Amino acid sequence: MRHTSLRVRLIAAFAIGALTVSGLLASITFMGVRHVLLHDQQVTDTRQAFDTANLLRSALATNPLSLPQQVSAIESDTGSLIYQRVNGLWQGAAAPGAATVSLAMLDALDADRAASQTMSVHGHLNFVVGVPVPAIESEVVETFPLTSVQSNLSSLLRLLLLAAAFTTIVGVLIGIVVSLRTVRPLRDAATTAETILNGDLSARIAPFGGAHEVQRLAISFNKMVDQLAARIQRDSQFASDVSHELRSPLTGLSVSAAVLENEPSLTPVGRESVEILNADIAIFRALVDDLIEISRADSGAATFSLERVNAVKLVERCISASSRRLGTAEPPLAVAPGCEGVTLRVDRRRFERVIANLFDNAQNYANGITGVSVVTEGDHVVLCLDDDGPGVAPEEREAIFERFYRGPVASDRRQVVGTGLGLALVRDHLSALGGTVTCDEAPGGGARFRITLPIEEVRS
Repeated sequence: MRHTSLRVRLIAAFAIGALTVSGLLASITFMGVRHVLLHDQQVTDTRQAFDTANLLRSALATNPLSLPQQVSAIESDTGSLIYQRVNGLWQGAAAPGAATVSLAMLDALDADRAASQTMSVHGHLNFVVGVPVPAIESEVVETFPLTSVQSNLSSLLRLLLLAAAFTTIVGVLIGIVVSLRTVRPLRDAATTAETILNGDLSARIAPFGGAHEVQRLAISFNKMVDQLAARIQRDSQFASDVSHELRSPLTGLSVSAAVLENEPSLTPVGRESVEILNADIAIFRALVDDLIEISRADSGAATFSLERVNAVKLVERCISASSRRLGTAEPPLAVAPGCEGVTLRVDRRRFERVIANLFDNAQNYANGITGVSVVTEGDHVVLCLDDDGPGVAPEEREAIFERFYRGPVASDRRQVVGTGLGLALVRDHLSALGGTVTCDEAPGGGARFRITLPIEEVRS
């Protein structure tokens, strides 16, 4: 499952927060204004209904024939509808329906109590006021449309929605600005950490402005890297010094072992012991040489003599040299069409060391190299070396390039014939030359070591 980035989450949080706050304020504002508008309108309409009841009572008492004209005039002025009930009978052409006058209002009027209610008829709000006139055994019901209030509320709602949308957009913009300021230090720290992970211990986080916590992050991170670099430098220097100091006694041991090996008075048991001693001294010498090479690379003291060389001819020379050294037949070399004129820019000695280490590794653990191929992929040369061994388990194909890693054979001293640094040196040398090395499964079984190097020049 893919995780959402911190910046997106910050922007979403600001947007949701702005939308929530603006929505809450809009709802409170709308409900408050609605209550005020309806209350004011109802007070006005109630007063008007009582005035209407007084006018109709006067008209009935003085000039009953003028009542219809009085009702029409009031309705025209107020925009309302007037219903009058005299002695239990509704006057006029039509009586109000249940949607206008509820049973509760009729019961209140029958009990000589004034009543009011807000009714919705076909989506339109109406305020209904019933006023009893006991002096003439009459009740007046006046219905006031709340159209203007509804229109004002609709306009207010649209305005509040626009304000909420605007506030949400402002929240998103603020979230973008805040996320940029918040995420930038983390992004810079991640980039610097990746640079350090790739081997550049000189990378540091640039000082940040702003919050004290962010400044502490940069300072602490840089101090940590300084201590790490110093520790690595000390360890590298220690390994280099120890390796150099071991060379002198190791040379003495080698000479002494050679003298003993040529001693004619040795018994068979003694000669076997000297042969074992010579084998162990050879492994020890190779280990010291590898440690010196690695310590130079770690300390940055390794020097490279880069030169342009023909890729195919260089590989042919390396195969011949390694095969002669090991006393084995040269494995077949397959060159893809178009590779003959490809040129690399490499350190010849270190590239030869890379091929030699791969041949040694195959000879020690996989019955030797069985085939070599050279192809081009884009602007890179790909060199593949296949062996005839049991192969490398997928979970170990990256670990074998670590220093002193030997896999399951590490516990069996009889099978440990290398120093455990050969493949680590292969990766370090190729990395310094701008290349890579990986381990896969060979098509015919066994392991395939795949070397990739950038092409310096392609000649037609």
